[in-house]
Amino acid sequence: MNYHQYSTPELVTTQLAQFIAEAVEATEGDFHLALSLEEHAEILAQALTSEPWRSRIAWDRVHFYLLHEQLGDADLVHRTLLQRLLFDPLQIPAEHIYAVEEKAQDPAQAATALQQHVAERVRHLDGRPQFDLALLEMGVDGHLAGVYPDQVELYISDDVFAPNEMTTEQGEQRQLVTVTLEALEESKRLVFLALGQDVRHAVGHIINLLPEAKAYPANFLAAKIPWVHLFADDQAMREKSYAIY
Repeated sequence: MNYHQYSTPELVTTQLAQFIAEAVEATEGDFHLALSLEEHAEILAQALTSEPWRSRIAWDRVHFYLLHEQLGDADLVHRTLLQRLLFDPLQIPAEHIYAVEEKAQDPAQAATALQQHVAERVRHLDGRPQFDLALLEMGVDGHLAGVYPDQVELYISDDVFAPNEMTTEQGEQRQLVTVTLEALEESKRLVFLALGQDVRHAVGHIINLLPEAKAYPANFLAAKIPWVHLFADDQAMREKSYAIY
């Protein structure tokens, strides 16, 4: 794993914005950016929509693929959030955004539709999409996108997207559509974003190769893809043990 550690979330997202800019500049033609952001979407969007990145990145070449979404009674939380924070400020055209469109859509049908969008737009290798960059925020329990600990059926799958369920902190069941982890293995660049002290235990378990990490979706990908990039602030890295290096 490649570590990019900085003292504050603002420095992390500034450096991540530069990483994205350099990736776009190194790619000819369309750039396929897969996203799964949650709690810290706003601070990353603030960096990307500010100068110099607002002007430096060729946003007209960037196509966005949202890697998870809630369905049912909930609004399309992920799409709505990124539309407000990122897509509207950058004037990203709707035809460059690939996401669940109807909150009442059947999860299996929504997963199939997303998979078809990706199949039509993104080059595949061994049946897996080659996103130019896949960026996922790591949850406090090591989850990625809509894949939660020990949901092994979503770690290894022939499907790029699949239906899933989650339980909120209030005990409510939510239907989801999520990318499957194996589908990300051929991404040209894979980035985890971890910010704040709440995620420090999951980050520490993964970095320090502790047994607790085995249940984490993030650890599954980190173990299979040693070139994954972790962008994290000092608070998220507090449990890193230097004794093993």
